[in-house]
Amino acid sequence: MPLCEDVEDHLSCVLESERRHCARRVGIEEARRLAVAVEAESQVAVATSQAKDLVAQAKVEADTSFRLASERLASEQKRCSAEVRADEERAAAASRVAAERLSAAKAARERAKADIAERIAKAEADQKKAIATAEATAQSAEECSSARIAEAERREVAARSRADWLKSDAAARLKRRVDEVDLRTAALELEAERRASKVQMAAGECV
Repeated sequence: MPLCEDVEDHLSCVLESERRHCARRVGIEEARRLAVAVEAESQVAVATSQAKDLVAQAKVEADTSFRLASERLASEQKRCSAEVRADEERAAAASRVAAERLSAAKAARERAKADIAERIAKAEADQKKAIATAEATAQSAEECSSARIAEAERREVAARSRADWLKSDAAARLKRRVDEVDLRTAALELEAERRASKVQMAAGECV
């Protein structure tokens, strides 16, 4: 066999061996690239799941805060209503007492008509005193009731304002947590994409 044919066969064998070697290396790098891509997808899935869990937890906390605020508002409204009813009942009782005293004074005056003028004058004085006392008591009771009603209304307004603040604060905290979760998710996705891009670039350079 001529020398040139031996050299050509040898070079063909060497070239074929190099091709097979390069093919094996390309296969290995492709397998690595696929493994890295799968790992990146797994990390993205885990980050997405964690983000969903954080959002769900934030929603649960916001719902709990809103429920507590509503319960507090209902409790304050119930207590204020009870105080208003109690004040109204006390005012009605004071009015009844004043009416009874006035009736008693009028009855005493009727009974004293048959007595002498001094007794009539004394009875009239007692009547006027009783009327004045009853009116003063009624006025004092009415003023006290008005003040308590005003205080109860003020407390109700304060309770409503507190409940509104709790609702707005819960909504703001929920928004902040959701924004934080979105930022974390975006950062994790960007990191996963960056790693996948590096792996693809490395695989391309090896090929």
